[in-house]
Amino acid sequence: MHKIDLSKFRYHALIVILLWLLSFIPLYAQSAQSDRVWVFFTQKSAVVPVSFPEETLARRSVRGDMQKSSRFNLPVDQAYIEEVKSTGATLRVVSRWLNAVSIDADQAVLASIGRLPYVNRISHVSAYKMSIPVPTLPPGPMLSKPSTLNYGPSALQVSMLGIDSLHNSGLSGHNIKIGIMDTGFDTSHVAFARMRSENRILTTRNFLDGGNDVMGVPGGQRRHGTEVLSVIGGFDEGNLIGTAFGASFVLAKTESLTAEIQAEEDYWVAASEWMESLGVDIISSSLGYIDWYDTTQLNGHTAIITQAADIANQLGVVVVNCAGNEGGNIHWRKVVPPADGDSVIAVGAVNTDGFVSYFSSQGPTADGRIKPDFCSLGEQDRVAASDNGGYGFDNGTSFAAPLLAGGIALLLEEHPLWRISDILANLKRASSITNHPNNAQGWGIPNFVNAINMEPYSPQRSLLIITPQPARDSVVFNMIFSSASTAILTVYDLSGAKVQEWDETATEPSTVIKVWDGRNRSNDKVASGIYICVFRVGDNNIRQKLAYFSR
Repeated sequence: MHKIDLSKFRYHALIVILLWLLSFIPLYAQSAQSDRVWVFFTQKSAVVPVSFPEETLARRSVRGDMQKSSRFNLPVDQAYIEEVKSTGATLRVVSRWLNAVSIDADQAVLASIGRLPYVNRISHVSAYKMSIPVPTLPPGPMLSKPSTLNYGPSALQVSMLGIDSLHNSGLSGHNIKIGIMDTGFDTSHVAFARMRSENRILTTRNFLDGGNDVMGVPGGQRRHGTEVLSVIGGFDEGNLIGTAFGASFVLAKTESLTAEIQAEEDYWVAASEWMESLGVDIISSSLGYIDWYDTTQLNGHTAIITQAADIANQLGVVVVNCAGNEGGNIHWRKVVPPADGDSVIAVGAVNTDGFVSYFSSQGPTADGRIKPDFCSLGEQDRVAASDNGGYGFDNGTSFAAPLLAGGIALLLEEHPLWRISDILANLKRASSITNHPNNAQGWGIPNFVNAINMEPYSPQRSLLIITPQPARDSVVFNMIFSSASTAILTVYDLSGAKVQEWDETATEPSTVIKVWDGRNRSNDKVASGIYICVFRVGDNNIRQKLAYFSR
């Protein structure tokens, strides 16, 4: 009988166990060595603001909050950035909006940074991992509704929102800039041939790897982003037509994709600041961020990314975000930040019959607000497939959001002076369950034909009447006071600079008339151009555009 040498067996077994244990050390060391955090500063010492192109300033003037925007123009103090870097931290993102930087650093370095006199607080960078839905599904039902365009299998996702009728009337999102952040984008796909030939991919940026390449990424990295871009901007008759196929696009790669989408909020913040600075009208985002947060914090102002989305809104950008695919997640179920923001248009998903998808995230928010705001098709959406240059079908609120964002582009094309509050109010009035919204569907599925034909739901606008329009030499402002009160009337140019201002007082309900001779506060005649007039009375903040011609 053969005798086993147990001493050798024990020796080899010990070696295997030690090697197995050692294999975990690098992983443990790596996780222990580095944390990804935000470092918020107490103040800004810079006095020279960042400069912006005219279209950015024009959008801010029409749809933004002029009084609040100036503080977001100042850069983060460079001395603060350099001292944080000198501690050994690795810099990731600098945020002008948040007056913060995101970094990678170990606990010892973070302790050192926390002692710096100008550091306000440190918090974790949130991340999100979203499962990717099954990409190939049988086509949804085709519609026989006549149209001047051949939508092919994309007919339902467009007509469900009434957008095919707006296309028939000539609207396509022309001159509207849309920012999309996602995984990579296969911009060589035939669905984007028209977009390419008309030079409507304005610029791109890769926030993960640096540079401008959002296309040349390996494997399936560009699949999700390609699909998202296609439902809003694609145009290939008989195969797929996007809801805003005539819009212009700014594309950012902010997420990586393997078996799931991995994204981190600091890149979302950086991409939003970049897009806003370039003058985008709409940001369409198909991600949310839940690490380091819980559902009790979905109050519209806790999550860093929600704060950033709110700032974008204050600067006049319409932020449209997917509600999230957490409806079936018993540990969450709720919408994902930044969809909890009161200024963010959160979009849930419905199936081809108009019923809410099981995976669509729901409300309410922690402070009791209804979310999502609206729904659109999120099952069996026709999409461009980056892997074979063809087409397929996909599921998710990731596609419901850009479909609806495209509709908003058509609203802005037709009504460039509408404020974000006008857009939101009119969409609610034009939606399928406007009188009984709920936390599964919000106000339901919007009908964009009805929304576009409504007057702005802002009765306060009638408090300021400007005549004539356009004006030459002199302008008459009719200020309506519904009660005794004081008011301020301010004229801004498109750069946001204050041109003229008057304080007015009414001792009773009345109309106060002010005639402006076209001179600024230095008594110089202003140039011909577009000006923004803001009338602040009581709780109302009314703005009107003025076309002025100086002789």
